[in-house]
Amino acid sequence: TSTDLVQRIRQAYKEMACVLTGHPEVWHMWSTWELLRTGAKESDRVEDSSAVLVLAQIHIPDSTLLAHAQAQIIELHTDTPAKCMKVMENFVERNPNTLGFVLHQQMVRRHKGMDAARAVFAKARRVLLEKSEISDTKADSDGNIEAKDSSGAIPEGGNSENAVASAEVADDAEANGKRKMVTNRLDPAVGTVSSNPGVGTGQATPDPTTRNDSAIGGSDQPALKLTPGPITWHLYASHAAMEHRLNKSPTIAARVYELGLRKHVSFLTKPAYVLRYAQLLLELHDIDNLRALLTRAVAACEGQEGKSDEVAALWDMTLRFESMISGGSSESVSALHNIERRRRAALMGAEVEDVSTGGLVGASDPVVGIGSHKSTIAEQLVRLEGYDVSSNIVNGMSRSVDVLEIMGLWGNNDGSNSRSRMST
Repeated sequence: TSTDLVQRIRQAYKEMACVLTGHPEVWHMWSTWELLRTGAKESDRVEDSSAVLVLAQIHIPDSTLLAHAQAQIIELHTDTPAKCMKVMENFVERNPNTLGFVLHQQMVRRHKGMDAARAVFAKARRVLLEKSEISDTKADSDGNIEAKDSSGAIPEGGNSENAVASAEVADDAEANGKRKMVTNRLDPAVGTVSSNPGVGTGQATPDPTTRNDSAIGGSDQPALKLTPGPITWHLYASHAAMEHRLNKSPTIAARVYELGLRKHVSFLTKPAYVLRYAQLLLELHDIDNLRALLTRAVAACEGQEGKSDEVAALWDMTLRFESMISGGSSESVSALHNIERRRRAALMGAEVEDVSTGGLVGASDPVVGIGSHKSTIAEQLVRLEGYDVSSNIVNGMSRSVDVLEIMGLWGNNDGSNSRSRMST
């Protein structure tokens, strides 16, 4: 019968979860089957699916994706949005991390509005830590974990424009000579795993299909609390996008981006973050700040190894920006050519480009000279005429096409042709 088939499939998922307990894909697969199986009422299927994910989070308490999957199921299939928000709230209390707070904030913005979402952002900034602080974070005798002081004491409500969406660093206390220490108060059980019944403990696996309304509401979420995770640029970028697109406040969004750079210098070496901020400044037509941002970001990224593609994206944005404003004055045209020369030297240079043949160094290196004075023709050209002049002579047309592609006047404007031309 259909009932017997359901029981057999469910038992197969239970046995698979017993073997692959630490794999979230297994629990997600089981939960999805419970949600989409036929022959049951929707309310029952939602309860069964949610119960599977509750059980999964007992064994994998740090899985953001499992918590988000449960919240999505509740949000899409029930008429009680407060319950789905409770699921994510419980998760960020148990395992604070950037992705969890971002997903929680988006859900809160949908159902509670702007001020509540800003309060989530403020809380995330207080709780999450710098990567360098994670190893030094220790629970004290009262169960307190000191969070980053420089994050500032941000008001929870953010109900006035002066609060700047809880992101305008109201360093009033600092300006008045007072600086408050922000703490994240957790209980003494931080980082300890208590034994849970079920998979992996030798006890019988609890039946997730037992009817329990609290499973949907999230009150049965595991009580384990973990050390706060690192704060990443995604938190600021997501909040800035929310302020810009949903709250119709691009100026506040720009302040959020600048706040991220001011509080976390490492964000300047994250081209994805810088490019989002640069695009916003371009929309606001803030020329001076945009040029300064790109200059700072390029300088910060140039010294890092293994980020050639990311640095190239910053250079492309800089060149595109200068090309947009080059029609304003003759000085802008000079700046455009200067940026193109610097970009070429940074991304190619004499170490990569063979200025004697137009190809790459090492492809064909005719050696001239005698004894220890042997050198390639390319090396001689660079010494006599300089890299930029030599490159312009042999690859001038290719460089012009490269600039036209960056400007969006040649090809498909996806940047791929430009990259391949520079590397071949």
